[in-house]
Parts: sequence; structure tokens; C-alpha cells
Amino acid sequence: MAHHFPIWNKVTACNYKSSKSWGSKDCAALDQYVGSSKSNSHLFAVMHTTRRAMRIDGQDVISFRLSIDGRPIKQAIFTDNNGRAGDLIKMEDLTTATT
Repeated sequence: MAHHFPIWNKVTACNYKSSKSWGSKDCAALDQYVGSSKSNSHLFAVMHTTRRAMRIDGQDVISFRLSIDGRPIKQAIFTDNNGRAGDLIKMEDLTTATT
């Protein structure tokens, strides 16, 4: 993986001899369809991953968030290393968060 993309997607499917991968800088979306064919399929899920710089408790951090169908699922917070993700601070499952 020669390119330095903050978001990296690796796809593995039974019909590939090896995995396929691609990267993105700030966001990536995957629309997944199900059915019997390309012409007879229906949107099943929209998966969206975002990256953004933010400040938490006075510390600059990089946040990655995964959402499915607009619902936040998981978040990873890293130290900000000159605009790049540094050390992992925490990984959270947002489906169990209480409001």
C-alpha cells in the first residue's frame, strides 16, 4: 500500500482471487445493494466513514467515524500528528452509548 490515505478500504469477496483495496482522504461511502442481479437489486445499506480534525478537552485529535444508514456505529480517536493520525487514544462502539 504505497499511498498514504487516512481511510483505507479492503474488499474481500469469494469471487476474487485476492483482496481489492482503495484509499480516501476525508470520507468514503459504500452503497450496498442486494437482490438477484444488477438490474434487480435494492439498496440494502449505506456505509460512510469520515475523518475530521477536532479538539477534545483542549487536545487536537483526529476522529474517524463509521455510520451505517446514518447511524453512528464506531469511532476511533487519535492524537493529531501534524494533521495525520498519531497514537490511538480510544476506539468506541457507539451503538452501546447511553444518552
